[in-house]
Amino acid sequence: MPLPEFRLPDLGEGVAEGEVVEWRVHPGDRVERDQVLCVVATDKATVELPSPFSGVVGELLVPEGRVLRVGEPLLRLADPPVPAEAEGAEGQKESHAAPTPQAEFRLPDLGEGVAEGEVVEWRVRPGDLVERDQVLCVVATDKATVELPSPFSGVVEEILAPEGRTVTVGESLVRIGAVEGGRLATVPEPPKLPLHPTEPPLPAATSRRVLALPSVRRAAREKGLALDQVVGSGPGGRVRMADLVAPGNRERLRGTRRVMAERMAEAHRHVPQVTVALDCDMAAVERVAADGGARNPTPLEIVCLAARAELERLPVFNCSFDEVALELVHHPELHLGIAVQTEEGLKVATARGAGRMSATELQAEIQRLVGGARSGTLSPAELSGATFTISSGGKLGGLLATPLVNWPNVATLGIHEIQDRPVVRDGQVVAGRCAVLTLSFDHRVIDGMTASSFLYGVVERLSEPRGLLDGGERR
Repeated sequence: MPLPEFRLPDLGEGVAEGEVVEWRVHPGDRVERDQVLCVVATDKATVELPSPFSGVVGELLVPEGRVLRVGEPLLRLADPPVPAEAEGAEGQKESHAAPTPQAEFRLPDLGEGVAEGEVVEWRVRPGDLVERDQVLCVVATDKATVELPSPFSGVVEEILAPEGRTVTVGESLVRIGAVEGGRLATVPEPPKLPLHPTEPPLPAATSRRVLALPSVRRAAREKGLALDQVVGSGPGGRVRMADLVAPGNRERLRGTRRVMAERMAEAHRHVPQVTVALDCDMAAVERVAADGGARNPTPLEIVCLAARAELERLPVFNCSFDEVALELVHHPELHLGIAVQTEEGLKVATARGAGRMSATELQAEIQRLVGGARSGTLSPAELSGATFTISSGGKLGGLLATPLVNWPNVATLGIHEIQDRPVVRDGQVVAGRCAVLTLSFDHRVIDGMTASSFLYGVVERLSEPRGLLDGGERR
């Protein structure tokens, strides 16, 4: 009987292939149903793939960095999978069972896309007796700092990951002695050694406290870099992944950055793009953003509301162009894309059904999507399917740029930095708060007059932004 294989599943949204970014298991590992096997990057998002069965990993059929198509095998088991029914029964029996001799406690799946964690503090030492649910250690991840409880009772025999070490999900943290006949097993009294290892320090060990995510610390160790020698470009001097790349080195694009590079090149090849720009007085927008009360809209949210109103007036901008049939495809719903810059690269988060939302609902959805894109918690469906895209550079948006059209969309609205500039009001030159708005469009299906009409409409609506909020309650 052939050994079962796990193949790249259909990830939906027209995804045909994916790149294996990271394996979370190794040959010989025991895997449980729904345990994450690997991380795969598609042209839509980076996703974790859970195991559909329990068993022992026999062979990894695809190395990290390989691109494969839907249906191709990723992994082969070494033994037949455990049926779900038997798995549930075994889980109930084992949940209160004592560990087998020298049972190891491994870093569990902490959810929210967490792949690794740094051991910040051990709460036990070799020779300690531990009870079920007693805290063993404290682990810091990219999302939070958590306490890890023991899943069983026993005697701590060996700490396998010292403080400061970054471990991936599934790696061993501590070895706990067996329980014999319902009593704690006895082990020789270990020598009173310090908890910190006496081996030479890892390259990431620093003489000063360095702010960095666990993934950055791990990358620094792999590159042999000392973090206290790296100048951090993040807030408070935090070291980012980009800070680890030395001038002259070659770095392969992976995951989101690889997808971004491919998408930008694809958009440039397909779209004969033209950009129109207008100066916009944003003083009224900033006043509403400052005293919006419970709603507290941001300038980005207000611009999105203005753009939505113009998309209703000029629905040609909520279309796609079928190059083969030479047909303009009118979308029945507005799926508003928000371009978000993250440490992983540029992502487009999509507010699906934005045309049906009330103003308050759309504001809340934009806040959720921007936060989720930056934290890496959005699903592939939330990172795809936009029919019109808005790109905002915020305080780093510069005076003017020409965003690429997010093909197969036909237009992208760009928002740039709000700056102090002279404006004319009632025939007087006064200090104003202005930003350049741009509209990049596909000139095959949209002419310059239509594009200018759209952009002038957005600017006019932003001069009276309260009407967007007060009149935005609709279904």
